[in-house]
Amino acid sequence: MQRFLEHLDHHRRLIDALKLEFCRMAAAFADCRGHEAMGSPSAAAWISSNFHLTEPEAAMCITLGRYLTAVDAYRAAKLRPTTPVAS
Repeated sequence: MQRFLEHLDHHRRLIDALKLEFCRMAAAFADCRGHEAMGSPSAAAWISSNFHLTEPEAAMCITLGRYLTAVDAYRAAKLRPTTPVAS
């Protein structure tokens, strides 16, 4: 039973990670204005109709994706080695 519960927990974590990656991709789609090429008035409207989310859920996903992308960029900048300034 313990092994089953660990497996279940592992899959839940995978699903959560995929949802966060979906939000990053939704933000990128919105930022490149992909919805315009698809004839939709907004990225949230297009995501809503194509991925069975409500428009507010799609908009929240886009917002979260933008936030996660900013955090990723911040972390990458903080991890980048700094070069000493020549005197």
